[in-house]
Amino acid sequence: MRPPLGVVPIEQAAVAEINRGLQAELGMGLTAIANDDEHALEIELPFLQCVLSEPFSLIPIMLREQSAWAAQGLGKALAAALQARKTLMVASTDLSHFYSEEHANQLDKAILTEIGAFNPEGLYALKASGEGQACGLGAIAAVMWAAKALGADQVTVVNYNTSAAVTHDRSSVVGYGAAVITKSA
Repeated sequence: MRPPLGVVPIEQAAVAEINRGLQAELGMGLTAIANDDEHALEIELPFLQCVLSEPFSLIPIMLREQSAWAAQGLGKALAAALQARKTLMVASTDLSHFYSEEHANQLDKAILTEIGAFNPEGLYALKASGEGQACGLGAIAAVMWAAKALGADQVTVVNYNTSAAVTHDRSSVVGYGAAVITKSA
């Protein structure tokens, strides 16, 4: 990958290991994709390049299949492949889309509550009931399942806002949240 802030190498060995894990868990593996409209990586990569003090390599994974089955399988494959590596996992998604800010706050609070409770299953229950949404719900759940398998035991929701903070249009917003998953000392 060649972003404006410099080249970030792909960690090919880990990608291959995750691919094998997915094939074992789900009966399907990773597929290389180019020129896709998905933009999560392009949004996160410059931020990571600015805040990480050491050079890093990347394991880019995009989930087209957002089901709990696929996310849990990816979580298991990630945990197995990453257990001996120093790794920062990042799941990128928007929360609710194009509701009034009041309604978005309700939907997003429900999602962030389940994230804070370290409950990936609860995310899917909210989606099924229509009481919460995130376009990348599977990515959040996969990272949560992987982090649990790697020994993490707490989640801290660190920020929440909507697009109205910038646009000042409260009639139709997109929700954004940030959380950190950690392991107690």
